[in-house]
Amino acid sequence: RFLYPQTYAAHNITLVVLGTLLMWFSWFAFNSGAMYSGRNEETLETLPAVTMNTVISPSASGLVTFSIVNIQRHNLNECVQRTCNGILAGLVSIT
Repeated sequence: RFLYPQTYAAHNITLVVLGTLLMWFSWFAFNSGAMYSGRNEETLETLPAVTMNTVISPSASGLVTFSIVNIQRHNLNECVQRTCNGILAGLVSIT
């Protein structure tokens, strides 16, 4: 396993994109819900900033990942798969 590593390609790109979009949507409930659960004036004032960060960070990381992979390789399946990984990395970075 460690001497001869193998790479595995995604079997269904549609499910990869669907899973990424579902996780991105649920991240709104996670981040915004955590801020809304306090129900203080201070936490409610930061709620729009938290929601915008949940949009901007994965969008930017997905665009950067797409640009880098598109310059290196022109395989569309691999480009979409790595862009979804970049979006998830952006979501993890804001948590």
